[in-house]
Amino acid sequence: MYLMRIGAPGSEIPVVRVDGESYVDVSDVVTDLTKRFFGTGPEQLTALATLVETRVAAGQNVPAEPILFTKSPNTQIGPNDDVRIPRGSTKLDWEVELGIVIGRRASYLADEDQARAAIAGYVVVNNVSERAFQIDVMEVSIDGLGSQRQTVVAPR
Repeated sequence: MYLMRIGAPGSEIPVVRVDGESYVDVSDVVTDLTKRFFGTGPEQLTALATLVETRVAAGQNVPAEPILFTKSPNTQIGPNDDVRIPRGSTKLDWEVELGIVIGRRASYLADEDQARAAIAGYVVVNNVSERAFQIDVMEVSIDGLGSQRQTVVAPR
């Protein structure tokens, strides 16, 4: 299940992406995808998955604009550093993503050319999520950018 928020900053709604073309709005049952939501245990996710299955036939198209995610600096590690499993983790997972590095302060840009000018570069991102303990070595790459390798280690 791919959980995400879509919409204008500050007005995002929680949705579940069904495939590359559609998603299901779950804002009527989940106000936001927060620490509190995930802390309620696997029953909440199971109920959400069941709800999504019943709504798939009425799915909506994926937004035309890209969905952006930010990462707090304290969650970032180097391209070949170990990934530390969080205490109490029960399901760790990962996926490769293209990261865009913004090189200057940018807000309400007038057009795509101004947006491109704010981009400092692109990076390979190994987006690790707690989904189950996973001890296999993770290797991710993007053609033209390079690769990285992380070993998952036990919590401190």
